[in-house]
Amino acid sequence: MAISVSSRLWPGGVVSATRDRTLIGAVLTRVAACGSVARVLLRTDGLVSYPRQAVRRFRQAVRSGRRGRPRLALPAGVQIAQAIKRYARRRVRAVERRIVRGSAASVAAVSLATQGKATAAINTAYIERLNATCRARLAVPVRRGRATVRRVATLGCGM
Repeated sequence: MAISVSSRLWPGGVVSATRDRTLIGAVLTRVAACGSVARVLLRTDGLVSYPRQAVRRFRQAVRSGRRGRPRLALPAGVQIAQAIKRYARRRVRAVERRIVRGSAASVAAVSLATQGKATAAINTAYIERLNATCRARLAVPVRRGRATVRRVATLGCGM
């Protein structure tokens, strides 16, 4: 799933049995279809496929005026940051925040603009809350439980 933090706009999500590069590519294609990617901050967890697929989906042609196929490059406004959680005994013990593409100042500026706090950190809390909401609403009717959805078709219709 993808979410715009400042407006809480949900561009959509993709359902798959596995979390692989095809799934991530489909989500990023939906994000790119929503409008200009000239200024995007992509916050992800530590999965390696996110930065690689973002480069493939967000790159644009740079025309040089010469004949032939133009060079493909990412726009300057595309930034990628990761929040990698380290677990020990099923609990989060440490969070490593890493900037994959862009500068620390520009990532901080976008985080400040979207979250509205000077102490805004690189995190995935907003998308995790959206995932929890989907799990809670699409779960089987039990009191205060988050059971998994039994069929992929149910999850697709619910989204």
